[in-house]
Amino acid sequence: MRHTITDAKVKTRTQERVSDATRAEDTIVSGIMTIGGTVAFLIGLWAAACVVGGLIAAGGPIQFVKSWFLAVSGG
Repeated sequence: MRHTITDAKVKTRTQERVSDATRAEDTIVSGIMTIGGTVAFLIGLWAAACVVGGLIAAGGPIQFVKSWFLAVSGG
């Protein structure tokens, strides 16, 4: 009696091979993510410094909020 392919037990092995191109792509992506994170961090620091400067120039947080509403409303 003939056995069909479906009756046979097939053993497969999978093996991942990381090529030099994949490593280079990972390094490039990692560098881009690092640069993007650094830029975002610096922009956040600059924004915080601007808010602190505005608080100091306005004379406190309450005056700062009042001045902001006046500037937005056009008053």
